Amino acid sequence: MALLDLLDRDDIPEDARQAIREEIEAAHQSDERYRLLATNATDMIIRLALDGTIIDASPSSFNLSGYPPAELIGRHAREFVHPDDMEVLYRVEAAILDRPAAQTMEWRLVRKDGRSVWVETTTQAVRDSEGTVTEFVAVGRDVSDRKKAEDELAKRLDLESQVSHMLGRLIRLPLSELDAGISEALGLLSTSVGAHRAGVFVIDHEAGTASRTHEWSASPGDAWGHETESVDTGWFRYSVSLMERGDILRISRPTDLPAAAVAER
Repeated sequence: MALLDLLDRDDIPEDARQAIREEIEAAHQSDERYRLLATNATDMIIRLALDGTIIDASPSSFNLSGYPPAELIGRHAREFVHPDDMEVLYRVEAAILDRPAAQTMEWRLVRKDGRSVWVETTTQAVRDSEGTVTEFVAVGRDVSDRKKAEDELAKRLDLESQVSHMLGRLIRLPLSELDAGISEALGLLSTSVGAHRAGVFVIDHEAGTASRTHEWSASPGDAWGHETESVDTGWFRYSVSLMERGDILRISRPTDLPAAAVAER
């Protein structure tokens, strides 16, 4: 029975009526505070019914999901979750009902254009005066850049660990097996980073050349050509200067090179 209906009943004492009026007013104020926050927030804010249906969405939801708020309302939140992240969602849903504290999860939201973006969402159960959960409020933000940085750091740490392990192994090899060991190490490292070929070049500063001493290729068609057996370092001074400082240079395509390396493009 709605609270407004109770006010129309003659058998409700006046003190109970006053308590009902105060509860209705508090609900109105709470709804107004939510509306003000949602309208001005940069993060996505959505309200969910107990069954997971979206009952309200802030204007900023469009920036994150690509859907206008009106197209989100009435649909189930699971419709926008990447299939691989459903298990995480189920765990959080269960935890929200069991614990009073807000629950935070990272998941991939499937946008209207079909792209997936990493989102961090903090969800809180809304309870009435008797402690019964009436709805959920979720606040989400795009964390794609952070996830990309974390993934790149994890890959770099993994690569450094592999390099350290391989160097230790190479040091213990007898001289007669060293060349084969270096080529094997190049193959393992290349496979881990998705490269088709790799080489070791020794730089002669006086001669201004870089000579290839070892190589590995995934297939004969990927092998280094004879033209790279000895290369004029003047062709790639920028890259050489970085390597001499111990920096790691990752270039997927020539256009990735900065303006300082325009000659190498």
